[in-house]
Amino acid sequence: MFELYTFRELASKMTATKVKQELKRLGIMGYSRLRKESLLELFQSTILEEGHLRASFLEATNQEIRNLEQAIRLDLRVPPETWFYGYWIAQYLCFVGEDLILHIPREVERYYEELKKDRRFWKLKSRVLQIEQYAKACTNLYGVLTLEKFLEIMNEQSGIIVTGEEVRDCFEEREKIRGVEAFFYQDGYLVNDLLAEGMMELEDGYRTLLEKQEGKPYYIPEKRELLCYAKPLYTEENEAFSQMLAYLHGSLQILEAEAYDLCADIQLSLRLGQSTKQVLANCMQRGLVFSSEEEKDAFGCRLHMMHYHTRMPEHRGHTIAELHALERAGTRGMKKIKS
Repeated sequence: MFELYTFRELASKMTATKVKQELKRLGIMGYSRLRKESLLELFQSTILEEGHLRASFLEATNQEIRNLEQAIRLDLRVPPETWFYGYWIAQYLCFVGEDLILHIPREVERYYEELKKDRRFWKLKSRVLQIEQYAKACTNLYGVLTLEKFLEIMNEQSGIIVTGEEVRDCFEEREKIRGVEAFFYQDGYLVNDLLAEGMMELEDGYRTLLEKQEGKPYYIPEKRELLCYAKPLYTEENEAFSQMLAYLHGSLQILEAEAYDLCADIQLSLRLGQSTKQVLANCMQRGLVFSSEEEKDAFGCRLHMMHYHTRMPEHRGHTIAELHALERAGTRGMKKIKS
């Protein structure tokens, strides 16, 4: 049986420089002249402060909670995969020893045992997780949307009623604990974090995307379909996707698993705003080879079909095909959509 350690015993192996870095990250001031023992005391009081502990558990996903419970239940006998416990390690509520054993401070174990009895906490946590799940889904599907539109969608579908103040507070607390992850809130908008990282093909982030979206209606799927987009790499296996998969696997003789991954990457690239020309170049760069111009043309035809039938943030979740259908139906206020 592994020995249990206090927070101080585990944190004492950190260097003074590392402790200062973490205090700075946590927004703590006035530590620059402190010696290591005083630094550790300040670090401990910050991490184990009841409000900080509660917020850390509140922002943990259900899977992260299960990971922590497993570590406690297994009596810390299993060397961890660092990514598996990454959230708790980043919060300094778990430590990895030199023996690669995951150690949970006694204080954290005791706090969690008491927290499990707090019904109000778990009711609040369920509410927070619903808000964050809808935020991930909406920002993955639309890229950016106003807080008002988000409230409209969530309050219509989720079965709970949330306010703008509650949502803003939730996002602010989330960013304090997790940083910018999946989405962020800025100037009245919920924004996909890929825009912040510059991965979408837009020069000026979400402001450019808002201009591209202007005048287009929202595609708002039913709850089950919408929440599929809470998964960051969700793939919609529509007819165009299936035709491309069948061509890659059947005609180009690519292994089915590899063909599926390539199709998923193509769809994601199109969603992020890449042109069909860019996608084709990327596919060839990663090793896609055509034995003839006919094969290349056949691939290109299916690629254009995927482009036509992929849901894109710039079209507020619609496909180009759907927007053209809406244009023909005479939807008011819609701009002419380019193919």
